[in-house]
Amino acid sequence: MFKKVPFWLLLFVIILFVILIPIYGFILSSSFKTGLMYNTFLGNTSEAIAKFPRDVYYSFRAIIKPPDKVDNVQKVEGGFNFKKNIELNNTLALIEKTDKKTDFKYVELIDPISKKIFHNWKLKPNQLEKILKINDLSNLKTLKGINSPKLNLIDGSIVFRFSNEESNILIKMDKDSNIEWIVNGNESNEFSTFHHDWGLDADGNIYSPVVIKKRNKLSNYIKSKASIHLPHSYEDHGYVKISNNGKILDVISITDILIRNNLGIYIYGVGPIEYDALHINDVEPALFDGVGWKKDDLLISSRHLSLIFIYRPSTDKIVWYKFGPWINQHDPDFIDEKTITVFGNDLISHHFNRVDKKDFMFINENKKNNIWKYDFDQDRVTKIFENAINESKFKTYTGGSHYFDGKNFLSNYYGNMGITEFYYNDKIIGQFSQISSDGKVYLTSDVQFIKYQNFPKWLKFSE
Repeated sequence: MFKKVPFWLLLFVIILFVILIPIYGFILSSSFKTGLMYNTFLGNTSEAIAKFPRDVYYSFRAIIKPPDKVDNVQKVEGGFNFKKNIELNNTLALIEKTDKKTDFKYVELIDPISKKIFHNWKLKPNQLEKILKINDLSNLKTLKGINSPKLNLIDGSIVFRFSNEESNILIKMDKDSNIEWIVNGNESNEFSTFHHDWGLDADGNIYSPVVIKKRNKLSNYIKSKASIHLPHSYEDHGYVKISNNGKILDVISITDILIRNNLGIYIYGVGPIEYDALHINDVEPALFDGVGWKKDDLLISSRHLSLIFIYRPSTDKIVWYKFGPWINQHDPDFIDEKTITVFGNDLISHHFNRVDKKDFMFINENKKNNIWKYDFDQDRVTKIFENAINESKFKTYTGGSHYFDGKNFLSNYYGNMGITEFYYNDKIIGQFSQISSDGKVYLTSDVQFIKYQNFPKWLKFSE
């Protein structure tokens, strides 16, 4: 039925295979690493062949394993709970939830002790229809709705991204869930992609990490096409300042800030420069003066440099910076006039493989994250809530955030597990999570605890 293949033909194919494989490997390596074949026909073809199996794998995985939820490995029950009675005076909790009917995210504002729901914000069907017509690219997650909301306690408005972790759309909604404005990064010539954590200053201005569209000169030194956001080989991160009424006020390159402040050497002078050298994941404005900062200074986190620094826009000066001991960190916070805290992911990354989710990458023997506290008066860094975190079943390789009340309460959000865990006096006292109808954990369960001096007046009329 089948003709016998001549031996000479089989031998010829084997010899050709043996010859071509090293040649292909040389072309591929040259395209990715040395740049000899970068952006040539042979280089582009070899890259496309190499990437094809990976693209097929991730396409099938997205169908089989949706990226908006994970297996409930730790058998959590779901819900918001404290196992012990604690004191959280003058504190509200802003909770991200998922509507099981629509799978779109919404937000509730509650009393964390009594669990009383004070208010909620939801996108209406006509609003969703308008937003979904905008091309919103989310490379990291597909979760849609109200993501990473920031609440203005004065008027009850929130500002949020439409997709999780990164989005081209930033939206402001009033306390009655009416959209006031939408800023679309696709329409800007200066930036794209609102991403990671961000903050509001005392005047309600928004500061968000973004990707800078202008080609940075460092692209001249990288012979690859690694950036997923830009046609350039070096991905410059910066921040955008947006007014309370949606006007873009500033777009600033953080690469340029570091170079102007004589810190550029840490981008390109301590090893091979990579396309995502900074990976800015938080820009937080100071709401008050402190020992090492002034009101309106910016606390900025660069994950891939393990760098936290304070930048003063009024003088274009970095007034303080520190590399580590946190590693690949997230979410630095101003706590009081002399203290900041940092969520330390504290894992070592493979070069060009920053998101490998393996326990061996953690630098600590307990294979856990840490919360670091830096005291400006004493110039001292310490870990806090070590015992509770050691006892925790949760961890996150990427992402993560926290809230510390400056005394005895800590909340950690473990992004890769969809769990927020609560600690009091260095003991685990509860958690918040959401379970889907198929028993999985939604990756949406972040909680923002918000202190207030006077109970917001608009809440009295919101019921």
